[in-house]
Amino acid sequence: MILDGFRAGDKQAFGEVFDLYFSTLIIFARHIVTDASATEDIVADAFVKLYQMHEEVNTINNIKAFLFISVRNSCLNYLRHQKVKEKHQLEQRHSIQAEENAYEHNENEAHLLKAIYAAVEDLPERRQLIIRMTYIEGLSDNEIADRLTITRATVRQHRCLAIRDIRDIINRLNNTNTLV
Repeated sequence: MILDGFRAGDKQAFGEVFDLYFSTLIIFARHIVTDASATEDIVADAFVKLYQMHEEVNTINNIKAFLFISVRNSCLNYLRHQKVKEKHQLEQRHSIQAEENAYEHNENEAHLLKAIYAAVEDLPERRQLIIRMTYIEGLSDNEIADRLTITRATVRQHRCLAIRDIRDIINRLNNTNTLV
């Protein structure tokens, strides 16, 4: 009898149980997991687990139930693992894309800043000075007017003209594709 031999650890009896259920379990597993290699591994693992507990088996129905439950649970675990793996891979792709975007943004920003500084260097001296005092030193219109002994209106006028000139220089650079 197969059951007695199986319980005794007889390899021939185990082979008969294997032959009896292997194909059916493969088909069952493939309905849950589409990866053929994975289903074969899952079914093989179920037989290993079954063999490790061969002394505890009481009936052929216990063997069948154990194998099907074991395969089903392993298939579900495999699918959960795949989902986690896919989520992790997606997160990695998003992270890499975000880093590439940040790098590209920083590179574009660096080019823009370089162009702005070059444009400031091309301004007339008074406009250059007012731009530096405003945006680099952080001085107010009153402080700049006091230092340069000019009116606040003159400070604002020079700053507006300087910004217009900087914008024009940068636009010309963009149009000639030397920026970016």
